[in-house]
Amino acid sequence: MRSHLEVAVCIADSVLAAMNSGEPLDVAATATALSHRNLVPDISILMIADALREEGRSAGIRLH
Repeated sequence: MRSHLEVAVCIADSVLAAMNSGEPLDVAATATALSHRNLVPDISILMIADALREEGRSAGIRLH
């Protein structure tokens, strides 16, 4: 099991990777992958997806 901080870092890394690649961020696929990789019981896939969307919009990247 991981911590909330580790999930937050993974979200930031995902947004940065999308920024660097110029490709849109696939929110659903990324949220699912992060949820499965970072088993934190009180963080849902929906919460991760919401954070990805918010951070992605703030960074000005395209979302898919």
